[in-house]
Amino acid sequence: MLETEGTVRRMRTAVLISAGIAALALPAGASAQAGDEPAEAVFTAAEASAQLEQAVEALATTDPAAAHPTDELRHLAAALPSLEGPERRQARAILSRPPANDAAREPFGAEWPRNPGAETLETAHFVIHWPEGLSCSAPKQGCPEPDLTDESGSSAPDYIDQVAAAAEQSLAVQNGELGWPNPKPDDGKGGDDRIDVYVADICNENGGSCIFGYANTDDSSPTCQSPPFKCFAYLVLDNDYNFEEFGYADPGVPLRVTTAHEYNHILQFRLDTMQDGWMFESTAVWSEEQVFPDDDDWLFYLDAWKRTPRQPLTKFTAGGGLKVYGSAVWNHWLELEGGDYGPDVILDAWKGSRKTKPKDFAVAAYDRAIKRNGGKGFSQEFGRFAAATAEWQVEDGDFPGDDANEPDETQFPDVERDGGLKPGGKRKRFKLDHTAYRLLDVDPGSRNVLKLRVKARHNVRTAIALVGRIGDRETGDIDKDLEYTGKGRRLTARLGDVQEYDRVTAMVANADGRIRGRAGNDWNYTRDNQRFRVTLR
Repeated sequence: MLETEGTVRRMRTAVLISAGIAALALPAGASAQAGDEPAEAVFTAAEASAQLEQAVEALATTDPAAAHPTDELRHLAAALPSLEGPERRQARAILSRPPANDAAREPFGAEWPRNPGAETLETAHFVIHWPEGLSCSAPKQGCPEPDLTDESGSSAPDYIDQVAAAAEQSLAVQNGELGWPNPKPDDGKGGDDRIDVYVADICNENGGSCIFGYANTDDSSPTCQSPPFKCFAYLVLDNDYNFEEFGYADPGVPLRVTTAHEYNHILQFRLDTMQDGWMFESTAVWSEEQVFPDDDDWLFYLDAWKRTPRQPLTKFTAGGGLKVYGSAVWNHWLELEGGDYGPDVILDAWKGSRKTKPKDFAVAAYDRAIKRNGGKGFSQEFGRFAAATAEWQVEDGDFPGDDANEPDETQFPDVERDGGLKPGGKRKRFKLDHTAYRLLDVDPGSRNVLKLRVKARHNVRTAIALVGRIGDRETGDIDKDLEYTGKGRRLTARLGDVQEYDRVTAMVANADGRIRGRAGNDWNYTRDNQRFRVTLR
């Protein structure tokens, strides 16, 4: 784990145009083309004004804990058609590509000087843009351009060369090795159909939160504004990732992983711009490890993940915290020996995103992909995944761990235990929301055989397990008994020879992800607040 993070809040963001909302608004700077259907207004005029005010406040905040740029920007984009006059112009400025007409209105304290030209570096698949003719020649806080030093003699600054290399590597792995469909061409915006990357200062210079980058779509075509919601997009990266702003000793790490992350969002836009936010972010963080496996930046988010097993896997709302990024571990588990489906299962979930009922529903997309790859479905795999996290540091191939120097698995933090059990002790009663679980420490006492008995509500998809580890946390051996039911009621897990184990853990999961329609900007999950009664015999 990096030791240079300090108090920097690490946010990656995809600027989704109303992902998870009933209709898409016209992107900033776009106008309806002949034959385009007008975008349906998502907000009333009053609601749109309130959304603009909220977005302006949130994007200018100096409190990192209050910054939720993805959520604010996507709702602001949805509000755009209902805004008029100065409010509409202000929203367009916030949502537009660099350079904005008014730097004071750019999100995240971004800086691209007023009225600049733009230098460009063209690669086979990308056009990198940055401000031209500037005198700043060293990266420092407050400098609105990248380091212009060109020691390589390539005719572009060395920093821009690094951006280009990271972008081409991201494409080579994600479109080449992993087989994701190519991005949707952008109709020549930015010069031609190649993907545009804008290098700008997107760190709030007033001491606030620094985001790493974002992707946005300014596609006004009918196939983006309405089903099947397939959009082209561009991405924005910070201009230096210097230590003072981001806390990395090696600024190349955030540059590389952010490029891979945001490029994955570009590919997601081609498949389904309306998919759930947690699937957008957890997949994009998963892609970082695929492209740059030695950087291991994704491990940072597991610190937030370890504290929140009782928070639904699907949670992605304002205030939801960083767990959504740490949920990349779910994708890794499906891919590797835990689920053992290979990386195609993640792509299959995205390809099937518009084929589920309802459409754009992440749980159903994963369920479909798992079954198409020979598995039993989302709920069963979530139960197996939850049990695996009890001892996920052990090098058994369930999670990334191919680094010979310090395998990823061995750096995982312990998922927090929430209470304990002992044979004949007092029964536990608690509630769990959908796709949430609880780990409990087990004290076997003098018993050699343990039985975990759980009573769940009728018709609640439930998984339970007893997990025993012999040996240390990194090289030990794991035994488990996992039980699942799709009907609720009673389950029993059994583990023998428990005196041999160095640690025993009980797991209880509400593995149910069923819904009934929408609830605001999220789905109406029907198996929340479910009661469980747990005893150990």
